[in-house]
Amino acid sequence: MTAHFLRALAGPLLLASALSAYAQTSPETPPDRFGETLPTLLDWAEQHSPQLQAARYEHEARRQQIVSAGALEDPMVAIEWENIDKNKLTLDPRKVGGMKYSLTQPLPLWGKQALRAQVARAGAESAALMADGTRNQLHADVRDAYATWYRAAASLRLNRQQRDLLQLMEISANQRYAVGRATQAEALRVQTEISMLDNDALALQLAAAQARANLAALLNLAPEALTGTPQALDEAGLPEASQDWLDVARMRNPELLAARQAAQAAQGQLDLARRNKLPGLNLTVSAYQMGSQITSYGLMLEFQLPLQQGARNAEQAEALAMQRRARAAEAAQLRQLEREINQMRAMLDNADRQIVLFDRTVLPQAELTLQSALAGYSAGKGEFAALLEAQQQVKRLRQMRLMAEVDRFAALNALNRLVGAQQ
Repeated sequence: MTAHFLRALAGPLLLASALSAYAQTSPETPPDRFGETLPTLLDWAEQHSPQLQAARYEHEARRQQIVSAGALEDPMVAIEWENIDKNKLTLDPRKVGGMKYSLTQPLPLWGKQALRAQVARAGAESAALMADGTRNQLHADVRDAYATWYRAAASLRLNRQQRDLLQLMEISANQRYAVGRATQAEALRVQTEISMLDNDALALQLAAAQARANLAALLNLAPEALTGTPQALDEAGLPEASQDWLDVARMRNPELLAARQAAQAAQGQLDLARRNKLPGLNLTVSAYQMGSQITSYGLMLEFQLPLQQGARNAEQAEALAMQRRARAAEAAQLRQLEREINQMRAMLDNADRQIVLFDRTVLPQAELTLQSALAGYSAGKGEFAALLEAQQQVKRLRQMRLMAEVDRFAALNALNRLVGAQQ
């Protein structure tokens, strides 16, 4: 009765256990207003990115290869039945003429085993560095996508500000037209400008939706999970703008370090190919049995003669070509790294100068001109064309200031990735 009850209960218990395990491994639900700040997005990406998980599994697989590469080959055991009587066929060790038990162990000479372990270790280190590079690239991609989303959202906010301003201008134009101090064309022109802003808003909404979808894909989420809206470009985790980028990158860039490890692995393969032209050794230990007793022991050394020198020479030539290729790839990686750093540094310097110019001179002057023109027009003294030109100028300058801000962030983000900074 009890056994029957336990068997009946086992099915529901297993189902409940499986459901509990599924609940523990199912995707987490993002918090409310997810997407407003960068740190939460970066943490989420690091925990849920399939690309980063794949890179880490690759490193783990390469790390396990070190053990297999540094281990001896499995020994071989041989059992021989000797002098079997043709009239009394049997495999009973006590009823045959003799038994021979042999254990053969291949022994790598000339440091071949250490070289194989060295190559595997360099491969594992290269995989670890590539995982770091994947992590840095993921963080950079998330920041870029967030900056694109922020630019669209901030442009929409500027669009609404300009629309509010144009509505004030429309009120003033209608008032002046009502008292005969302005033409109807002025009010119609303002309405046209408002319609153009509405059309621009549609394009900006599309850009924001596309940037949001791109960011969600990097986070392994549906776009609907990004319930917040970016408010500011957070530069936390980005490097100082004054450091020596090239020196830091030469020491810390994961791709460059991985290329160096690949060159070391190729050098190890070349050394191994050269030593494969030397003889190999097998050690065999034997025991002889007569009846039920071990009567003697034997020891044998076998040498593997590398007579196929053509194949060995081809192996060495291949390893030499791969070693030269790895060195050339390392040099090319360094040149590309230096080029990108110099480009991003120039972009950063230019953006910094633009922001200072906009904040200290250009924007304050343009905004004062707009306020003066709006006040004069509202009082019936200013010209509509001057007011509209001032409004358009402020609009352009604010957009340019936003672009400079995004460019500065993008340059710092790229430099952060190139120097291999750990965020």
